[in-house]
Amino acid sequence: MFQMLTIIIVIISIILSFVTHPAWGWLPIALVDIIICVQLWAAKHKYRFNYISNLSSEANDLLQRYGHFFASPFASKDFSASAATSQFAGIALAVIGIFRSFWWGVAFCAANWCVMGVVAVSLSPASKLAKNPALQIVHDEVIKFINSKRSIVDSTKESLQEIDEFKKWLPKETVFEIIAEVQKTVGGMLSDHEMKAIEEVISDCEAHYHWGPNMFSSTGDFHAFMDSEVKFHANISKLDFERAKETYIFWAKKCHSADYDHVVAGS
Repeated sequence: MFQMLTIIIVIISIILSFVTHPAWGWLPIALVDIIICVQLWAAKHKYRFNYISNLSSEANDLLQRYGHFFASPFASKDFSASAATSQFAGIALAVIGIFRSFWWGVAFCAANWCVMGVVAVSLSPASKLAKNPALQIVHDEVIKFINSKRSIVDSTKESLQEIDEFKKWLPKETVFEIIAEVQKTVGGMLSDHEMKAIEEVISDCEAHYHWGPNMFSSTGDFHAFMDSEVKFHANISKLDFERAKETYIFWAKKCHSADYDHVVAGS
């Protein structure tokens, strides 16, 4: 999506370089570069994962550096491709600048090529994976782990809700009550996506409560579960982590008040 917009902007930049001073052609490219850099910065801060014991150290390192890619692969690839497009656009503008005696265009091109090259690789590891079979194996390990977590969410939503035992654990009315409590903290209406994601977090917490790991073993385990499993599912479901934490705590208080009071509130 953004790459298509980038291509349009590149065309405008090339036209500006021909019909006006070549320097004006660099302004739209600079704007694109800034937008891409801001997106990378925001994604790096949004998708942060704690160390996951089920993954190797190499896989954890890859997840730390490319958490945004694993959480939003299509958006990451789109912005990475846009950064690469900006690189080649810079070459075109530099060539035009040379023919029009705008030598600063060469310097701009070199800077743009270097910066956007780093940004493109930081957004998506695709180019690294193509050149490094060992890294591809690590990437596949992370993907396998993520898919296993997604399968838990899917089975929780579809299969578990169909069996009588799970319905006794987590009645639909209880789920609605927890969602209503979260909505009160928002001070407004939750979107359909948010309500669906919150329901997924609730179901996943309940499944883990019965099948492990037990988040009520200690105060530390309660918070560790929040910073690992809850945060992971929030990122996968694209739910604000604060909203996911509120859901987790409301679920604990509503469904397992004795455990919560003993381990958390009484600590």
